[in-house]
Amino acid sequence: MSVELYFLPDDGRSPVESKLVLRAERNMKQTIEMPIKSRFEENVTTVLQSLSIVKLQNQSTINQKSFPLLFSAIFNISILSSAEDELGIKEYSSNTEWMITWERGTSSSWNMSINKSEKGVLAVASIACPVEVVDGYIRTMNFDSLPVGFYKTSHVFCFLPLPLETNLPVHINGYFAVTADRQRLFSDTTDDKSSFESIWNKELMQDAVCNAYVKFLEDLQNSKISPTEAYFERWPTEIIKNSKDNFGFFKEWYIITFVEVNVECLEQEVRDVFHLMNVFLHPDIAESNFCDVVLEACKKIHWQDILVKIPRSILRCFINAECESFISQKMISVYHLYKQVILPNFVDTIWDGKRDDVIIFALNSSDDDIFSLLNKYPCIPTEPHGKLKCPNEIVDRNGLVSCLFDIDDERFVFPSSALNTFDKLFQNKGTRSNNRHAYPSLSYR
Repeated sequence: MSVELYFLPDDGRSPVESKLVLRAERNMKQTIEMPIKSRFEENVTTVLQSLSIVKLQNQSTINQKSFPLLFSAIFNISILSSAEDELGIKEYSSNTEWMITWERGTSSSWNMSINKSEKGVLAVASIACPVEVVDGYIRTMNFDSLPVGFYKTSHVFCFLPLPLETNLPVHINGYFAVTADRQRLFSDTTDDKSSFESIWNKELMQDAVCNAYVKFLEDLQNSKISPTEAYFERWPTEIIKNSKDNFGFFKEWYIITFVEVNVECLEQEVRDVFHLMNVFLHPDIAESNFCDVVLEACKKIHWQDILVKIPRSILRCFINAECESFISQKMISVYHLYKQVILPNFVDTIWDGKRDDVIIFALNSSDDDIFSLLNKYPCIPTEPHGKLKCPNEIVDRNGLVSCLFDIDDERFVFPSSALNTFDKLFQNKGTRSNNRHAYPSLSYR
């Protein structure tokens, strides 16, 4: 599909004298999910055609779940600008690839489009994100890296662009109700709050747009994604610029989409993130240098829960959306992770190379419960063979009582261990340092 814009000079009299100014072309490269087929026809149809058929035949009595989902695809979009001599427009050409996801409303906006058919609205929305495809792998791009001819910031579209920017990492397109001058959307603050147009825009955002965004995230993860993909950077974590009332859907987006509905869109082999057996990693652990080992250990021991690693910024969005109680229920604390996963299996070779980091992290937590827990599990490598001992069995080799022990007693921290010079290990954590009375049954050697 292509769109061309021509210029007819002042002295021009016929179309053959016109000159091409701008040409935009879109070609579908691949589908991530196959385009929908009309439930009334066998041929592949467009999104708008399919939904229009459903609406015109007044299918409101059919179970909504029986309607086909829409689709995602990779499109190649090229722009060519010419006519430099006539209009002073610098000639250029550019080419980008986009992942575009279409989805329909499934609740409020869908019902409104059926019940208010005279308004001529469709409960449909789409999300577009620039991507690059290298050797078959997809990686999303930021807007500021796009070539000439493409927006450098996210915009809202009603099939054509609107002068409304967003802080989102994607473009939003929807069947919005726009003012006559197409400068803005109808909203509660500037228009009649009871008007259909204002209510429609709000419901479309909270229904069809949310659905499209979720499907975009799902299909992106289901595609052949690049190992360097910054997946969570495509989540909505910002408010829309200067348009809080028009687009105040983030709270609803997180609550409705991720709390009330199970959605499969995180980086795990089992993608049903909010399954009852899944828990979130504490962000402190997620940001640690041994997080990957924790995840690997859980798989190796077949732990009952599936740990999901989510960035702190995303968790903060849940909290801002008043979902803190939900997050608390789904998150495993640092203490319980050490108690249930790490320390009971600390002798496993999977921790080789990371044991010091794990124990230093625990000691830096200043959590008395974790300190007490450490003294129940052998976790400190000792001389001469690296045998693990509990902290309360460790002796400071520079302390006053060190003379009571030999290396063969396996009480001194292994020389190459970072714990050997880690002061907190010998500061009131149960280790033996300067207190000779801690060993009343021992005599000097």
